[in-house]
Amino acid sequence: MQKPVNLLEICNLFKEKELLSDTKIKEFLQIQNCREYEIEALYILCEKLKELNDECFDVFEGYYINYKIPQIGKEFDLVRFEKSKIINIELKSEEIEINKILDQLKRNYYYFSPFKRKICCYTFIAAQRKLYQYLETEEKLKEVEISNLFQVLKDFEGEQKHLDTLFAPINYLIFSF
Repeated sequence: MQKPVNLLEICNLFKEKELLSDTKIKEFLQIQNCREYEIEALYILCEKLKELNDECFDVFEGYYINYKIPQIGKEFDLVRFEKSKIINIELKSEEIEINKILDQLKRNYYYFSPFKRKICCYTFIAAQRKLYQYLETEEKLKEVEISNLFQVLKDFEGEQKHLDTLFAPINYLIFSF
């Protein structure tokens, strides 16, 4: 079972480029399917968040990295479950078509919708230092400042349950007879 991690600890550990490909470290941290470009994008995102307030450590707590829903295989780059909200951040190293970002965040929103919590879905594009937020009521993307994300993250209300126990495949699978 994967455990939530502190993003700064992950970034500090992988500062050394040669550690990015160390499978034993990734296995120990339970992030073995994490790609190098995702860790590099994560590092840039963390640096941008630290610029806003380098003493607010709550923004870095309680994330699942590359979490996969059991039996379905749907993967999320970063997800943080809290008592009243869910935060999902997809990491991209290079520019990507807006329609592809929109489609991915719409799907992610769908997977989180059974939880009846506020759902905040973002995509961070490291090369451009851009952050997009999914606006579910309008089904569109909006480019937002990193400070927007910081405000959402700063008051961490940890969730005690493990993600594998929260996701019930019956909520997503469609049977046909």
